[in-house]
Amino acid sequence: MYKLFLLLLLWSGLYASDDFEYLFTYNKKSLVVKEEMIISLEVKQKKTNEVLIFDLIFPPSDAYTVELIDSVETKDIQGRVQVKSKYLFFPLQSGTFSIRPHLIVKKASKEELKKFVTGSADELMYMQTKDKSIALNPIKIEVKNLDEDVMLVGDYHLSYEIDKREIHTDEQINIQYTLSGEGYKPHIKTLLDDISGVDIFLDKNNFDKKLFHKSIYNYALSAKNNFNIPKVSIKAYNPAKNSYYVLSTPTIPIVVHQNTIMISKKPKPFQWVEYVNYILLLLAGYFTQKLLKYIPKRQLSSREAFMKKVKDSKRPKEVLQLLLAEDAVTFKDEIDLLEKMIYHDKSSSLSKIKEKIVQHYQRQKEEDSILD
Repeated sequence: MYKLFLLLLLWSGLYASDDFEYLFTYNKKSLVVKEEMIISLEVKQKKTNEVLIFDLIFPPSDAYTVELIDSVETKDIQGRVQVKSKYLFFPLQSGTFSIRPHLIVKKASKEELKKFVTGSADELMYMQTKDKSIALNPIKIEVKNLDEDVMLVGDYHLSYEIDKREIHTDEQINIQYTLSGEGYKPHIKTLLDDISGVDIFLDKNNFDKKLFHKSIYNYALSAKNNFNIPKVSIKAYNPAKNSYYVLSTPTIPIVVHQNTIMISKKPKPFQWVEYVNYILLLLAGYFTQKLLKYIPKRQLSSREAFMKKVKDSKRPKEVLQLLLAEDAVTFKDEIDLLEKMIYHDKSSSLSKIKEKIVQHYQRQKEEDSILD
């Protein structure tokens, strides 16, 4: 019965028009609160003389969250675009839902794209497109509450490392907890509550990629007397196994030795020379900034402006658009390399390609100077 549902779902999500066709699917129909669901969208362009841009919009709601986790764009030999996108969906409330996203299709001519790439910010604020909104088949799901209160939903693990278990009163204990796994993103600010007589300092770092999440809690603890680092206990639920589980660490006793030798330090005498040098340095920086405002900036030539855009570009697609708009003949070799990187996953160095572009213009500049 479930396989039959998936087949019907795939068929009902298929759509075709003169310009494009798409397939819209999702992989679950019954979930618990904060269980993930994958939504997939595949769009294929059918015409060759258009530029199409696709976007999937979900109705805003407090009942769920949606995040784009993957999008791959390819082109066939005729230049037609195919986009495959995946979205991560998390329900935040229980109930029966019918969610109807919209596919936004933006159409522009190739001439408009060239104008957009070459136009300045003052002349063009956005690319002129003809937009179409298509209401997709609704996502129908049943969301249930969990039977027990949990802090995590997914498959997670907890580990810890501690540098020492005995210290002196002028030292500190360093302990690191690592919480990692796949599922709904954890929102646990701290693993250790206040400990009587203990100073606690926390440095937390998070790493998130699609379904995978890692939180690292670095604690520095200091005290004057013996104490215990308390047990950590986190209750969780794994939707894939339909089971509850507990992540925990043991109680850790810490021994604090009293310092018996007190070393007194004489205060450092006030250094007038250092103070005066510091004031002079501040004044020099202040007046330098004031003077820079009155120095006129040289206006960049069109060639220099183009080179600056190339150097500032971070992605191969940005450089490709600039070259196509500037001079497709002069930069034919670089355009071929960039298209192989973007559309055929060929490995090339973007920095080396940009160096070749700079060398082209340097040679042109030398030739111009000879002619002059």
